[in-house]
Amino acid sequence: MATQITCYDGVGCIGGNKILLEADRTSLMLDFGKNFGAEGMFFQEFMQPRTNAGLCDFLALGLLPPLQGIYRKDWELPERSWHHCAGNEHLREVRLDGVLLSHAHQDHNGYLSFLDPSIPVLCGLATALLGKAMQDSGRSVHTSEVAYCVAKEEGEGVLTTPSDGPARLRPYLIPEPETAAAHTYWHKSLKKSHPLEGPSLRFSGTETQIGALRVRRWPVDHSIPGAGAFGIETGAGWVIYTGDLRLHGTRPQETEAFIREAAGLKPLALVCEGTRPDLGDPATTEGEVLDNLRSFYRTARGLVVADFGPRNVVRLLSFLEASTQAGRRLVITAKDAFLLEALRLADPSVPDPLRDPRIAIYGKRRSRPDSWEEDLRQRSDFPRGERWALSEQIAASPGDYTVCFSYFDLQELIDIEPQGGTYILSSCEPINEEMAVDEQRLMAWVNQFRLTPRGALADERGFHASGHIDGAGLIRIIETIQPRALIPVHTEKPEFFQQHFGNLMKVIPPVKGDPIDLEAL
Repeated sequence: MATQITCYDGVGCIGGNKILLEADRTSLMLDFGKNFGAEGMFFQEFMQPRTNAGLCDFLALGLLPPLQGIYRKDWELPERSWHHCAGNEHLREVRLDGVLLSHAHQDHNGYLSFLDPSIPVLCGLATALLGKAMQDSGRSVHTSEVAYCVAKEEGEGVLTTPSDGPARLRPYLIPEPETAAAHTYWHKSLKKSHPLEGPSLRFSGTETQIGALRVRRWPVDHSIPGAGAFGIETGAGWVIYTGDLRLHGTRPQETEAFIREAAGLKPLALVCEGTRPDLGDPATTEGEVLDNLRSFYRTARGLVVADFGPRNVVRLLSFLEASTQAGRRLVITAKDAFLLEALRLADPSVPDPLRDPRIAIYGKRRSRPDSWEEDLRQRSDFPRGERWALSEQIAASPGDYTVCFSYFDLQELIDIEPQGGTYILSSCEPINEEMAVDEQRLMAWVNQFRLTPRGALADERGFHASGHIDGAGLIRIIETIQPRALIPVHTEKPEFFQQHFGNLMKVIPPVKGDPIDLEAL
């Protein structure tokens, strides 16, 4: 088997990474993410892929690689699933030995659901636990079965999910120290009709053997806990994959260690993200965001609504610190509390939402809570427990609270009835037409309750730090690691890499589905 890399997505776009590395009779996939842009060309909120068609819609529309042998057999419909790939020049058979998962953002893990559940997934502990927590607390859709799978049943050419029966855990390999609590959580079933069965988490040192390949993982700083970069030792040399990373977060030392150690391997190839290849103003740091929040809270009046990316625990902690210093209590959603509990098993420094007096959980009115939320409520004495904040409590004294709401929680403002206050959008500016429409709706809610917009809603820098490294940082990483070949992915500007590194190394902008022969370098 030749040593080669084939990029099936993450090419000329941001996200959706699906990168196949083949070497020494072993095949590994570097991430298996959802391409939001490509999927959004065909589907939207009220026009979704057919759940009873398995792989069909995704293969027919080119959203999944045409690789036979890597997908769930229970999602393949005879004479339908592969019919649309018959003339595809990239159609072939692959035996996949493992997936190297960089982190738990959906543009990197969102299509794991489609893969054969016997294929091992190698990632950090926080990434595995987040994946399970998100599945436990989320809707059952095509892309939700990241940690465990319920086998489909086929009848009359369509697939159905049985009302009961076991769910099969995927095998996860964790290159970190073992914890008993993580094992217990991994096997805890909150969907009683589908009890969990299958392998427990398997822990190892920082290096793991998959097939004939030695794999090394480094933690790196990103906007979600548990992010990692990988090095794969092949017979032709080391291949390094950055995943998503940055140098301006709260753990730059982790990214620094990765850069230093990867350079020491003198790699054959570097597969590098390039989300923000700009050389303008330096990136806003997470420390600067915290300083700006502290300054804001000194004069803030009324309710503060904090809106930031899902699973951005670093930003949550910044709001927690600044809000607490201002004498306010931070109110988070039940789902946020559920995710924080899972993350604490990987990082005990994460605050405990059921014991930290600085935090309250927002009590939504529900006629029938999902099983995960019912479990959370029972363990925290809802609604009388001191861990809960109801709408009437917040409405009575809005200046005592910061509520962490997203766009999808805005209906709760009708019950809280704020008359003034601030809405801080602590995330990126709109990057596509759909997001711009959502921002118009968001502004309608902000105006309805006379909230003052801050952050991205007011074209205001300083309340958000990107999860991705900037152009100057990219130059530093690549010039330090000095691979023989550079393969830019997760970027809309591959020309940046050719311009800055074309005279220093071989720059190979990938073509979707075309193999890159690393032995020919």
